[in-house]
Amino acid sequence: MARPLRELIHKLNLDGRVHFLGFRPDTAEFLAGVDLFALSSSSEGFSIATIEAQAAGLPVVATRSGGPEEIITDRDNGLLVPTNNPQALADALRELLDDPGLAAALATAGQRSARTRFSIETMLDAYEAIYRGL
Repeated sequence: MARPLRELIHKLNLDGRVHFLGFRPDTAEFLAGVDLFALSSSSEGFSIATIEAQAAGLPVVATRSGGPEEIITDRDNGLLVPTNNPQALADALRELLDDPGLAAALATAGQRSARTRFSIETMLDAYEAIYRGL
């Protein structure tokens, strides 16, 4: 981890609360122990991490940074916030923490969306349809 980030974590008294985990080979197991998922990118391609979080049944907050907007419909299967706006991200996270009913509804809808739109079966069906149309 870069020294400036360590210093910022220490300055904000977040030692022991912020962790940079790097690559994880156990994504599903890791996500099973998480309460919600936040993607704070300023620019993001198609976000596999967002789909993995939804498939794991987590409520998702993501920035309107490109790819997440192809995956999330705001207030239907997740929350979308502007990029480079930490307050909007914090407000959305707080909303989910304060409203477990909303968090659960978004998590359920997100999981359903991930399974129906992005499953291997759906992908194979789409490829088959393309090849049959050739």
